[in-house]
Amino acid sequence: MTDDYKKAIAGRKAKLEALEKTHGNRRPSRSGASPPSPHIPEAIGKVEGHSGPSTLTEAKNEFLGPKEVRAAFAELLGEAPAMTELRALIERIAPTDLSVLIAGETGTGKELTARAIHAVSERRARPLVTLNCSAVPESLMESELFGSCRGAFTGSVRDRAGRVEAAHGSTLFLDEIGDMPLPMQAALLRVIEEHTVVRVGETEPRKTEFRLVVA
Repeated sequence: MTDDYKKAIAGRKAKLEALEKTHGNRRPSRSGASPPSPHIPEAIGKVEGHSGPSTLTEAKNEFLGPKEVRAAFAELLGEAPAMTELRALIERIAPTDLSVLIAGETGTGKELTARAIHAVSERRARPLVTLNCSAVPESLMESELFGSCRGAFTGSVRDRAGRVEAAHGSTLFLDEIGDMPLPMQAALLRVIEEHTVVRVGETEPRKTEFRLVVA
């Protein structure tokens, strides 16, 4: 990732923490608890530009009962303070339309965290759409994300929706976002800002609305 991208993420995290302090919705205290483990993923909410509740205080999960929430967290095992805090943070973030960055080492359960966020959100009725950015060749990344029309390139024999279109009304999880080419990161940012996507080989934008979760 570029230095500007990392600074933007750090700024968004700082805004989230300031928002929580302003509304008295702080994260659980770590006093007396063991330090956070590097093996626990951390979810960081993006505050600006979302269409859900205006604060995390307002984002009460009123559409799911305790049983449904427990089912969504079934794969997030453990009762360590860090895991308890992670589940509490997911419950606060999930009902909003905040974009989320999940940070953690490989194999720590970042995709499980993304699935839990989706399962506790209002978008859970539609399937979670996922893409591992490190598994897609750079030459195919644009069409995989944004789709393509027939004849756009060699081998394109039919119109095809990309992952962004497939995630309309749902959640798009992009794993290994750091492996996405920088031009594609810039193009994805434009899609997020304008809520439109243009398939490869076309010029007309298509409306799209989705929640973005990356790791």
